[in-house]
Amino acid sequence: MEELTPFDVAALQYLYGTPGTNGGIARPSGTVPPPGQNIQPVVNQRPTAFTISDSATIVRPGVYSDLVLATIHISDDGLGLAFPVLVGNGSHSFRLEQKHDHWQLKPPLHLNRHAGEQLEVTIRLMANGSGPDITPDLNFTLTVQRSVAGAPHDIRIETNDGGRTHINENTPLPSRLKIADLRVEDSLDRPLQNMHFVIRGDDAALFEIVDDILYLRAGVKLDYETNPSLDIVVGIRETELAINFNVSVGDVREQKADTPILTGIQKVGVQLAASTSHNGNIVIENIEWTRQGADDVLSDIEIFRADAPGTYQVKVTYWVKNIIFNVKQPSRTWTKTFMIAPLEDTATADGRVAQGHAFDLEEPHNPEQNDEAFSSSLPDIA
Repeated sequence: MEELTPFDVAALQYLYGTPGTNGGIARPSGTVPPPGQNIQPVVNQRPTAFTISDSATIVRPGVYSDLVLATIHISDDGLGLAFPVLVGNGSHSFRLEQKHDHWQLKPPLHLNRHAGEQLEVTIRLMANGSGPDITPDLNFTLTVQRSVAGAPHDIRIETNDGGRTHINENTPLPSRLKIADLRVEDSLDRPLQNMHFVIRGDDAALFEIVDDILYLRAGVKLDYETNPSLDIVVGIRETELAINFNVSVGDVREQKADTPILTGIQKVGVQLAASTSHNGNIVIENIEWTRQGADDVLSDIEIFRADAPGTYQVKVTYWVKNIIFNVKQPSRTWTKTFMIAPLEDTATADGRVAQGHAFDLEEPHNPEQNDEAFSSSLPDIA
């Protein structure tokens, strides 16, 4: 295939627009619709954000089958066709695996051959099947340390002695709940004691470590609809040694509520929604999302990201169908304020540090609210 000249590129962009955009005179949005048919312009085709969050950037030589180095998020992919690819000289040294709402960057299976090296890779966003997106590339560097006897080399999370990897939603937690024992070994598989563990990740604030035991904090409220998996990274202070761990949250059949329920996974920035799927008799008339200090009403809400802390409010106007008389019932109004703090270090019970999001929810007095309590599925974190 012959290489395109600058003139060829300019002509293609004139016809079809820059890759990843909706421009160009040949796009459907620029055509004249047939009589009696309206062609709506395609909107929100391009992702609005392409981000990476590191979990481990320094590792020791070894065999790693499930180690996650970083998590990659593609926000607002309207057509669902965007995906990342690895490019550059280091692309063969890494692996990309897709999860339900994000991608994971993983290292080569065997890192022993890379001791003392730095492995670099570039992650490029491919959007809408039209080639590379205009979003800037992401870069990641992994440092593989040399093995040293007596130094931490491997973290193991063991749940076979009273631990667990699953817990049902709405389980009362009057006291902390044991999740797992933490073990550390050096490169010669010798156990090490008195390690200073740290907890990182989206749900770090829900956990604590005491005497090398991982606990779920007392008073934590679990909800399957908003957080079906509690995801953390356990590491050792002053090292980059880390391991990923998650506790699944079970769904429990609940009594039908005659109010909407807020749904959405806040920790990965998925849009929140006032859902009525649990009760087909609920009719929503209007929803308004607003941010404190702003005059505009938001058309959607993507507040649960570290780069968008602040105070937000949702106001839902709705009514409930009468199953006997098919007439419109009086409207009801529910208002709730959300306060989200940026990522910060949180001290655990034993003086160690856990980094994570601080989610504070408050329910202001609302004179318009009816006697029925609004069922919110967002967790309260003490």
